[in-house]
Amino acid sequence: MDTMHKRTKSPVADTEANAFKKLTTSDTKFLSPEDLPILLRDSKKRLIAGIKLEVQELVNNEFRLKGWCLGLPGLALLRDGKEVNAEIRRMPRNDVLQANSVTSDFDPGFELVVKNPEQGTYGLRWIPDANSKMKPVDFQLTIQIPANNGDSQSAVLAEAQISNVIPIQTEFEQKIKHYIECAVMIDTGIILVGWVDDRSMPVRSVYVQTKQSDPKEFSLKPDLQEVHCIRTIRPDVCRALGMSKSNRSQVGIVAWIPFDATGADEIIIAFDKQLRSKQSVMLTTLTGDTSVLERTFIHTGFALRLIAEKLKDKELLSWLNDKEDESFNKQTGKIAAIDHALVLFDKVLLLHGWIAAESEDISQVELIGGSSRIDIKDRLRKVHRSDLFSAFPWLKSRALGFVALIDEPDFLGLAQIKLRIRTRTTRNNLHAAPDVADWSILLSVMNANPSVIEPLAQLLAANTTMCNLPDFDERFGWLMRANFFARQKTLPSQVDNPTTTIVAIDRVFALGEGGMLLFGWHYEPEQLPQSITVHGPDGQFCDVTHSFFPLSRVDVLQNLKKRFPEVTDMCGFVCHVPMSTRAGESRAICFRFGERGDVWLKLATITEESNALQLVKNFLSTIPEKTLIYAGPALRLIAEKLKDKELLFWLDDKEDESFDKQTEKIAAIDHALVLFDKVLLLHGWIATESENISQVELIAGSSRIDIKDRLRKVHRSDLFSAFPWLKSRALGFVVLIDEPTFLDLAQIKLRIQTYTTRNILSTTPEVADWSVLLSVMNANPALVVPLTQLLSANTAMRSLLEFDGRFRWLIRANFLACQKTLPTHVDNPATTVVAIDRVFALGEGGMLLFGWRYEPELPPQSITVHDPDGQLCDVTTNFFPLARLDVSQNLKKRFPEVTDMCGFVCHVPMPTKTGELRTICFHFGERGDVWLKLLTATVEESNALQLIKNILGTIPAPDKIRGSLYDLFNQSLGRPIEFISASYRKKVNNILERQFGKPPVSPAMSVIVPLYGRYDFLRHQLAHFVDDPDFDNVDLIYVIDDPGILAPALDMAAAYHQLFCKPFRLVWYGQNLGFAGANNIGARVSRADTLLLLNSDVLPKASGWLSVLHKALNELPQAGAVGPLLQFADNSVQHAGMHPKNDPFFPGFLLNVHPGKGITWTKGDDPTQHPMLTAACLMLRKADYDAVGGLDEGYIIGDFEDSDLCLKLRKRGLTLWLVPAAKLWHLERQSQNLESIAGYRQLLTLFNGWRYHQKILKGEIANPEGSKI
Repeated sequence: MDTMHKRTKSPVADTEANAFKKLTTSDTKFLSPEDLPILLRDSKKRLIAGIKLEVQELVNNEFRLKGWCLGLPGLALLRDGKEVNAEIRRMPRNDVLQANSVTSDFDPGFELVVKNPEQGTYGLRWIPDANSKMKPVDFQLTIQIPANNGDSQSAVLAEAQISNVIPIQTEFEQKIKHYIECAVMIDTGIILVGWVDDRSMPVRSVYVQTKQSDPKEFSLKPDLQEVHCIRTIRPDVCRALGMSKSNRSQVGIVAWIPFDATGADEIIIAFDKQLRSKQSVMLTTLTGDTSVLERTFIHTGFALRLIAEKLKDKELLSWLNDKEDESFNKQTGKIAAIDHALVLFDKVLLLHGWIAAESEDISQVELIGGSSRIDIKDRLRKVHRSDLFSAFPWLKSRALGFVALIDEPDFLGLAQIKLRIRTRTTRNNLHAAPDVADWSILLSVMNANPSVIEPLAQLLAANTTMCNLPDFDERFGWLMRANFFARQKTLPSQVDNPTTTIVAIDRVFALGEGGMLLFGWHYEPEQLPQSITVHGPDGQFCDVTHSFFPLSRVDVLQNLKKRFPEVTDMCGFVCHVPMSTRAGESRAICFRFGERGDVWLKLATITEESNALQLVKNFLSTIPEKTLIYAGPALRLIAEKLKDKELLFWLDDKEDESFDKQTEKIAAIDHALVLFDKVLLLHGWIATESENISQVELIAGSSRIDIKDRLRKVHRSDLFSAFPWLKSRALGFVVLIDEPTFLDLAQIKLRIQTYTTRNILSTTPEVADWSVLLSVMNANPALVVPLTQLLSANTAMRSLLEFDGRFRWLIRANFLACQKTLPTHVDNPATTVVAIDRVFALGEGGMLLFGWRYEPELPPQSITVHDPDGQLCDVTTNFFPLARLDVSQNLKKRFPEVTDMCGFVCHVPMPTKTGELRTICFHFGERGDVWLKLLTATVEESNALQLIKNILGTIPAPDKIRGSLYDLFNQSLGRPIEFISASYRKKVNNILERQFGKPPVSPAMSVIVPLYGRYDFLRHQLAHFVDDPDFDNVDLIYVIDDPGILAPALDMAAAYHQLFCKPFRLVWYGQNLGFAGANNIGARVSRADTLLLLNSDVLPKASGWLSVLHKALNELPQAGAVGPLLQFADNSVQHAGMHPKNDPFFPGFLLNVHPGKGITWTKGDDPTQHPMLTAACLMLRKADYDAVGGLDEGYIIGDFEDSDLCLKLRKRGLTLWLVPAAKLWHLERQSQNLESIAGYRQLLTLFNGWRYHQKILKGEIANPEGSKI
């Protein structure tokens, strides 16, 4: 490793020395952003000063410098060699300090801005130190400030090398500037290079002509075949035009135009049809003066190449290659080199070198051989190059080297090849003459460059062309073996490199087929190795990254503590390497640190012992006795590999003795039960974090198994106070063992191995049955869920006779025993403060829970509801927050951060009848579970409306959640209330009626009037109907929907029939069905083909209105329903059609509005079409009513049924019409009892609104918002 191979001199070698020499000897010293940092060091190689210029620009007549300097903040601005007044602002640059591994009392970053700079040559004076040993250094800057004759823009344009600006004044008064810098004739046309500032109005075409020809238009769209136009970024032009960095655009233009200019020496260019911006451009050829074209290569080169490749113009491609190399070699410094270019057996080209740039900054690595070229960027394999660290200290990457194999025939047998490397800011062209090489030369390259061995070997082994060589396998094996032996001789047995590792291999035991045992110590000050591998001479290797077991090395600690105070005594290690190794065989170990490099050490094996037990004893004699705690697993691996039973038993005894002496008890077995000779149940605890447990071994006689991964965690709150430093709360465990070898034994042993301790637990299992199992579960509630899951999943237990019945008994008995002791509220700040205030049992609809909760630390992982038969329902996401001001006021005294939204309602979709037992569990993972009982009501409500009223009345402070009421119904209450309404709804079979007077034989229509509460409206309506001839042939039906008014309604009907002598009938059914149900009963018993739905508080203003509506229904186009103009008593509008509305006070709901309500009607009597009509007075055909299912009885009491009916009709293609010629009064809701609670009634209306909107979303009814009416 110490012998370095010969290679091409790196252009960055001795950078700092060269920089210092430049500063002390050069007369004129330039400083530009392209230069590398200048770093100065003293005789002891300590960094004393440094400087780097990062930004140097002239923008908007503003001179700006930005960069950093280390050492004193001594900087001054010069103009023509003299200092001028300028403010220099300092700023932190931690990246610079970290990259150079230094600290500074001054901020290294600087920024200098000069507005309206005067004419002159500017420079920067740097004062590196304060002791005057180094004189100030004056740097000349590359920007020259020209004379300013009042036109600052023209001065800057001159700096940008733009000799003219051609303006266009368009017909839209927009100004466009452009300039074509050069026009080059090629075989197929002309190439134009220049710029166009068309930000205000994009140009679409270019117009070209010669003095002898007319203008010809060419479109500049990139996708057309007639012209290839590419827009480019031109920072020089952007600066000249005063564009800010954030507003810079692609103003550059490179275009190929198929224009024949044969015989002309110039062409005329314009970008407007009127040729108001004509510009004469001299024509040149590739063999003529191309200096202007060369000047723009940095910005336009890629566009020219795209055009050349598109046209397949070899002359242009060849010219570009030559000129690009010249251009970039002048402008960029060397940041790469080819160390080796070797042609192997006329099959592949091997390239080895370096690129001093971050990988993400490299855009292309192009290999060029003759006329062939390929991008090999993705084929380069990174190689660590420690020799380049000092030359490029600012780079994060340490893998600056590369190696690649090229097997394309075009690149073999060439006298010279070229490598073109493009980064974001630079380009380097590298030339090399490939040498012919064989296996011996390849070996010398690998010996001289250790870091190239692995990537090169992998490339060779994977290359098909190389693998096809005769005797490749034999030759490749010889190469790897020869390289290994050559390298292994020079490898050390210890390394001290603080940037990677400090490591030593003290002793190596060769175990033959048992592998190796390594003994030593290591410490990584910064980062752990990515991997650790052991290698043999034939290329075989073994990953031992996770096979290092820590040992105490106090002797090493004392020395390391002086340099690394944070190191501990556990820096020693023992490592078992499962690679077959005989004594004297060569092996090497590699610690891999990624881009920071690899650390290799030799492994010197000692004489192999024939007796494994004696070998281990010899090993243990070299280290402290307590080391067995850590070395034991490695020794056991060796014993198992050698199948040495004597060694295994000896290790068991020694380990037990060692651990019993040195470690405290941190575990216990609480129960060891043999169940029905089928399984062994173990229940206990281990007081350590799970990640610290390396093994839990169950031992019975000569049988042993590791059951670590089979343990189920159990919460153990009784251990919190004993082990308060542990984060975990799930210290308990339960496990079922069904291996026969562990049943029917007098004693078993549990060996628990952690990284620092070992505990040996011994116990005698007891025989148990279902009753014993029940007592264990009753005494340990946290054990119930994991144990029942294990029992139900165990095949041996399930094979028992009557297992299912016994298991259900066990679950139910445990549930009943535990449920009695559970609370309805819990106050535990470590988990939750929670109370269940009310539970509504809804039968098949599940349950609704109301209460409040607050978790001071973390929310529960899950929440489940349980029944006595072991069924559970996850309701974690079913909790909807409610405002509980009463609770928050009390909680704020203890938890100031609690909010008013600590209440909740939760729907539990688990069928539950009143009186049935249920429990709820809040699961907090390792912090434990919180259980509460759920007390369902003991008396079941017989009335659906009353139950719904109770549920809605339980919602606290609904005004506080006005904005989320829709979500409340959508997530929690809507579907349960729907279920209640549907399940309590009874089918009406017994309909009774009494006819007053002789009914008409063939009525023209049936008028249906529901009565609820206010039955006295019957007499008012009869008084208006008696003198209306239309009612002579009407089937008038009064539907009694309130059993409480039946008797007085019958009496009133009898009395007023004698007075008015109009025929009508009363229909009743002994229950309250609501508005929809009452109308549906009326439609069922109706006798006419036309129905009129009429509220009892609607009264006609004049006779003949029925005929008006009936005529409209039959004559208006596609009429499905018609309705009159309803007015208040003062003749203002009550209803003139309904329209949908999204109410901002109730977001989510789609409500209805009555346009014009409360104002005087002025729109005449012509019928108008509307999205919806009210059912307070609505006429439609009975066939249509039956076809859509009538009014939906799922709306409770009466809201949105009429909207629903109208939208069902519209979904069938029918229209809805308001007929203002028919006018009636509507007293509006006076027919309802006024004793209802406002808050409850409003919530019920909102439930109906939610249900209505859900039907629209599901497409069950038409969407009123989609109407054009």
